[in-house]
Amino acid sequence: MLFYLAVLVTRLALIAWPPTGHLYNVDEAEMVSSTIDRFLGVPSTSLAWPGSLLQLAAVPAVAVQIGVHCAEVGGVADLDCVASGAGRLYLAPWPTLTAMRVFSALLASMGPLLVFACCREMGAGIGGAVAGASILALSPLFWQHGATATGDAASVSLGLGSLLLALKGAGRPVRAAAWSGCFAGAALAAKFTALTLTLAAGLVVAVRRPQRLPAVAAWTAGAAGVGAALCPYVWIDPLRVVKSALGSTSAGGSAGQIWGLLHECTGDALVPVLLLAASGIWFLLRTAERRWIGGAALAGLVLLFAPLLALNATYGRYALPLAAFLVVLSGTGASFVMGCLRSPRARRGFAVLLCAVPAIACVQTVAGEMALREAVPVVEGVRAVSLHARRGPVYLPASAFFTALPILARQTCERLAARAQERLSRPEGLLRFMAARGISRPAAPVLVAAFNEDEQAAVSRLSAMARAAPSSEFDVRFFAEAEDDGGELLARSALVEYSRAEVRDAFVRSPQGSALLIDRDEPALARSRQSLGGGWFLYVHD
Repeated sequence: MLFYLAVLVTRLALIAWPPTGHLYNVDEAEMVSSTIDRFLGVPSTSLAWPGSLLQLAAVPAVAVQIGVHCAEVGGVADLDCVASGAGRLYLAPWPTLTAMRVFSALLASMGPLLVFACCREMGAGIGGAVAGASILALSPLFWQHGATATGDAASVSLGLGSLLLALKGAGRPVRAAAWSGCFAGAALAAKFTALTLTLAAGLVVAVRRPQRLPAVAAWTAGAAGVGAALCPYVWIDPLRVVKSALGSTSAGGSAGQIWGLLHECTGDALVPVLLLAASGIWFLLRTAERRWIGGAALAGLVLLFAPLLALNATYGRYALPLAAFLVVLSGTGASFVMGCLRSPRARRGFAVLLCAVPAIACVQTVAGEMALREAVPVVEGVRAVSLHARRGPVYLPASAFFTALPILARQTCERLAARAQERLSRPEGLLRFMAARGISRPAAPVLVAAFNEDEQAAVSRLSAMARAAPSSEFDVRFFAEAEDDGGELLARSALVEYSRAEVRDAFVRSPQGSALLIDRDEPALARSRQSLGGGWFLYVHD
C-alpha cells in the first residue's frame, strides 16, 4: 500500500504541476470534449482510443458543473442552460481534464504493484519483483501517462490485473478466469491497445490444463460482457468500430518501428530489460512446474508483437502494454540471474547493475518532464497576442486551437459553427476523403453517417461555445500548418479557413492591428516581428 501511495503521489504532483499549455497531447482535449459531447447527443469521436472508461468516470463531474450552471441561471425548464453550460466547459475544460487525470492516476498507480505480484507468481524473488515494479513505475511514458487523461496507463494496470488473476487461477481456475476476463474487458474499454496485454492473459488461461475449456469460456464471457458494458459503442455503433479498426490497420508497422516505440516507453533501460526478459523466459521454460507459463509467455510475446506490426503504431504509448509484459518477465529474469551467481561479490555487482536500470529510466523521465514545462513558442505567441487588444484578425495555426480557447470571441465561434454546419450539410470534402480510402462513389453517400462524427461534433461544440463565449475584439482565424495540408483540411475542417499560402496573402491585406503566428521566418511580410524560439515568429501590423 505504501508503494502504491508513493507512486500515486508522484502522479498527483504532475497533475498539480501540468506541462506548459496544460496538455501533454491533444488527445487529452479530445477526450474531455468527447465526454461533454455525451450531454449534447453527439456521436463519439474517440473510438480510436476509445477511453470509454475514463468518459464514464468523468460524466458525473461534467453533470455537476452543468447542474451548477443551470442553478445559477435559474433552472432547466427549456434545457437552454445545458447547451450554454456545455459551451462553458468546452471553453474551459481544465476542471474536467483534472478530474479525468486523477481517475487515470488512481488506476495507473496500481500498475507497478501488479507487476510485483505478477513477478512473484512467476517465481521471482522479492528483489527481482521490486526491480520490475520500479522499472515500470519510473519508465518515461508510464510515468507521464499515469497523469494523462488518455487511458493508456490505466489500461496497462487493468491488463496487468487480468494477467495476475490468470496466473493465480490454480485453486479455482474457472472463477479466476472469469475475473481475469472482466479485467481484460475493462482494459479494452480504457484503451483498445490493451489488446496486446489481454491476449497474454487469455493465453495463460488457455494453456492451463485443469478445466481448460470452462476457464476459456468464462474468460471470454467476462471480457466480452464487461467490454460491451463499459464500451457500448462496440454494439451500438459497430460500423464506426469497423471503420476505426480498418483505419488503424491500413498501414502496418515494422520491427524497427516497434523497437523505437519500446525505446520511447523505457528509455535507455530497454536493452537491459530485453536481456532480463529473455532470462526470465528461459527460467520459466526450464522449471517443470512453471513450464506452461514460459510457453504461454513465449507465445504471448509473438501475439503481443503481431497487433503492433499490423497497426499503424506511430506513438510510443501504443507499445506500453508490450513494455509492461516485458518488464514482468525482466523482474523474473533478474531473480533467476541473481540465483545463478555464487560469488557474494558477483551478487553485489549484479544488484548494483540492477538498481541502475530503474535509475536510468528515472533520470530520463525527470529530464523529459522538465522539458515539457519549458516555454512553448505557440503558447507564448498566443499569450503575447492576448496581452494586446487587436483591431484586425489574429491568424493562428490550427494546432493552437485549444491554446487559444481563452481568447475565442463569440463572433469567432459563430463563424466557425456556420462553417461546420456547411461542411455537414454539403459533405463534398468528406466524400473525397472516403473515395481516397477506397470507398466507392455509390457507396459513400450511404456510409457517410459513419464517417461524419467529426463534422457533427464540430457543429454542436462550436454552437455551444458561441452561446458561452464573450464578445471581444479578437477575431481569431486558423490556418493549416503544412503546405500540403491545406487541400484536405480546407475541404473538411470547420476550423481551418486558410492554407499556408493563403494566410500569408490574407495577413498582408489585413488592417493595422492584425497578428500572424507562424513557424517560419517570412522576411517578405516586412512587419514588426517577434522571435519566439524554435523557429516560431509572431508578426504584427503596427
